[in-house]
Amino acid sequence: MIYTDNFRKSEHYFSIVRWLIFIGVVFLVYFSTYLDYLKTHEDLFLYFIGFAFIYTVVIQIILWIKPLFHQYYRVFALISIGMDLVAILWLIFITGGVNSLFAPFLLLVIIHGLIYWRLVGFIIIFAFISIGYTGIWVFQEQYTDEWHLWVYGFYMTFLLLVGISLFIVTKQRKPEPLEIRYFDDAVVKDPLTGLYNHRSFHNTTEKLVQNERKFALVLMDIDDFNEINQKYGYIIGDHVLTALGHTLRNSISRNDGYCFRYRGEDFAVLAFSTDLHEIQKAITFWNNDFNTNLDSIIELEDEWITLSYGIAFHRKDESKEELLNRATNHLRLAKEKGKNQIVHD
Repeated sequence: MIYTDNFRKSEHYFSIVRWLIFIGVVFLVYFSTYLDYLKTHEDLFLYFIGFAFIYTVVIQIILWIKPLFHQYYRVFALISIGMDLVAILWLIFITGGVNSLFAPFLLLVIIHGLIYWRLVGFIIIFAFISIGYTGIWVFQEQYTDEWHLWVYGFYMTFLLLVGISLFIVTKQRKPEPLEIRYFDDAVVKDPLTGLYNHRSFHNTTEKLVQNERKFALVLMDIDDFNEINQKYGYIIGDHVLTALGHTLRNSISRNDGYCFRYRGEDFAVLAFSTDLHEIQKAITFWNNDFNTNLDSIIELEDEWITLSYGIAFHRKDESKEELLNRATNHLRLAKEKGKNQIVHD
């Protein structure tokens, strides 16, 4: 799905890392002096191996079933991050407590949370790590030893500083003069919605056609928008346009496609996905998120505003005009069929 494919790619990476850690831990424990230490925790280690193997396999299966991941990716993220945290704390507990060789793996959990929930994810996950790691430190009475006290303080400081650094780095943008940025925005972006404008749409579509890139053109129109303007006024109408712009900006990354305010209440998405099912799933998300964004407009609290869609997939040797005509005709037909419809090739 357009708005979750990047998350799925990240989860594939974490799945590979999870398998490498699992195999590495088993190898290290059975072929090193750690096995001697684990004699007092051998049962707990065997339970850990079973737990880690089962949940790693389950996560891998869900990743293979692409539609299932797309539908429940938020729940999947919450569960996988939670299970990773439990597994790593469990491993730390049975391999030396705060002095464990595996304590730095907690940083992977922090990175995982940053990907989904940014600063909020970091704060919440670091809080849970602090509780779990401190709990191990206290339960094993390692606070009575000065060395363990220094190790505990070092790892907590390390996780905090690296986590903050990663958040700051991911927020950084390449600096550029304000005059250039404002000029560029004025040329290529619509000032009301923050989306790329009509001119950018035609330029971008032309380039994609010339490069013979596979993509889909999704035209959308806000149903009964003129009635909304007449009933609530043009200021509220502008708020509606802004809400749809916000939905598209936050749902579509540069790797997935481009979104535009085409004209008036018409919007366009050039999606690099050519899977109709994925695009339809994305549209369901856009519709729901759009109306969620409208909840902040008090005047529209009793309104459910719908969208009509026309979808055309670029064909080989097809011109930009031919593609746009097909998408426009599909959108017109969606309106004629009663609005709140999707018409496609």
